[in-house]
Amino acid sequence: DTDVIVVGDILANDNTGEASGAAFIYRATDGFFQETQKLLASDAAYLAYFGCSVGISGDIVVVGAYADDGAPGAKSGAAYVFQDDGVRFTQAAKLTASDAGADDRFGETVAVSNNTVVVSARYDADAGFASDSGAAYVFFRTFDGSVSEAQKLTANNATANERFGTSLAISESGDVIVIGAWSGDDDQAGSAYSFVKSTPSSEPSSEPSSSSSGDKMSWLWFLVPIPLVLLVAFNVYFCRRKSSATKPVVAVDIELAVQPGFVR
Repeated sequence: DTDVIVVGDILANDNTGEASGAAFIYRATDGFFQETQKLLASDAAYLAYFGCSVGISGDIVVVGAYADDGAPGAKSGAAYVFQDDGVRFTQAAKLTASDAGADDRFGETVAVSNNTVVVSARYDADAGFASDSGAAYVFFRTFDGSVSEAQKLTANNATANERFGTSLAISESGDVIVIGAWSGDDDQAGSAYSFVKSTPSSEPSSEPSSSSSGDKMSWLWFLVPIPLVLLVAFNVYFCRRKSSATKPVVAVDIELAVQPGFVR
């Protein structure tokens, strides 16, 4: 939103104690931005680090608090959704992971576009994977304003200490989600994973696409315009999200192996 800016401050001390955190709303008036509101978590707590991440899209603001101590344990994390009525933002929901665990740090990174919210938990140890493999959670806001978890995203080749979810981005349309992984390879070159929305399917699947026509795994090469210091190999996975009436899921469609050099 070009008329509204949100800024997080994890060290803000409110009545709830040190580093409970806050986020500040600035609105444009006559070409100048002025602070109009201070956002706090409804259950603000000591050292929750509310404001560690922020995102805004239209009338919705999302604020992460990765050190929030939920029922699963210390630093399980949370994210808060605020909705704008044109004058003020009010808290609409507190988001937590359905399978939250201690030290997952859910909320360390957030992204939002239209009615889609993505929240990372880069220290999540997903079932079957080693510790700190990481995860990201997709939430959808419905017409009545409620926000609910729709899907958990993980790397299909997850490894220990990959920290999938270190960074997040979502397209303006909400059709593409890109998730960065801090490590991901033995040489710690890092990875980025792209999840792309597809048309609905009556048979959702979370398994890699089969070898049937249109679903076959393939390899592509392309030039990445990044600085020389960042010219390291990493993988990008374009995935197709197959939807059903109940819950959308993601399946790997093609893998892009990105190398510095020329388009092949």
